[in-house]
Amino acid sequence: MDLKVESRDGVLVATAAGRVSLSEAIRLFPKACDVAAERDFDRILVDSLPVEGELSTSMNSGALWQNTATAGP
Repeated sequence: MDLKVESRDGVLVATAAGRVSLSEAIRLFPKACDVAAERDFDRILVDSLPVEGELSTSMNSGALWQNTATAGP
């Protein structure tokens, strides 16, 4: 998955494209938040319409999210 960010009318627009995977989504979307913070945006629009495929909702996917979300420096 690729992520393109741009400013549009005071909103950071993050457009995701390519084949979707949970690990890529977990890796890319926090980057959009980081860019928004760096550029002092308080609104983000995530456009995932160009993304192809479906995310899994299995227990393993949830475990991956928990492990990533709770990992510290």
